[in-house]
Amino acid sequence: MDRLSDRPNQLAWSLTVYLSVDAFFFSLVRLFFTTIRHWAWSCFLFYHGFMYGNDFSSGERGGKGGHFAVAARRFLFLFLYLFF
Repeated sequence: MDRLSDRPNQLAWSLTVYLSVDAFFFSLVRLFFTTIRHWAWSCFLFYHGFMYGNDFSSGERGGKGGHFAVAARRFLFLFLYLFF
């Protein structure tokens, strides 16, 4: 009879441990992909910032756009970098 009364408690404990371990590994996977995305944006912004002067309208290096266009692009990429 004691064995039957312990069973629900054992099931709850097993489920708690399983969900905790599952959540831990899920957070590791999420951290891994977030880091990859962070580094991908960093490389992209570094490349375009230094090679093309953040100006996509001209195909040559250091191309100049209007001041507003350059500022808007920098703000856009900063926003993407910080929030994605």
